[in-house]
Amino acid sequence: AECSNKAKDLDLLMHKELVDGTQRKTFSINMNGLDKSIVDQCPEYAVAHDQYTKMVDGVTKTFAAVMDDINPDFSSQLLSPVVENGQHLDHFHAYSKPTDIDPKKASAQLSLDIHADAGLAIVFPKANY
Repeated sequence: AECSNKAKDLDLLMHKELVDGTQRKTFSINMNGLDKSIVDQCPEYAVAHDQYTKMVDGVTKTFAAVMDDINPDFSSQLLSPVVENGQHLDHFHAYSKPTDIDPKKASAQLSLDIHADAGLAIVFPKANY
């Protein structure tokens, strides 16, 4: 989050203002490694991302192995090869509260549109507040 606030000219950092005024900054990253521009401008983020990626990868591989073991007769395709060879994408969001809260914007309208993400599974870590 700190890096996203400092890195004003980082092309890979997307910015969006949600309908309630909340600011969202997002890194969309392939899990095979960070772009050099992110590593150079956000070295502490690069270290955290590496640790996070290893943890998520391990959990996902363990989950796939358990699911594969449930089906010992191999009547369906195994999940482990999909996890090992599939494309893994990552989205890191940093949110900040609006500086001025406009009661007209505080409505039943969703800040984020309901949407579907394509893929086999989504792994969510515990949020860090």
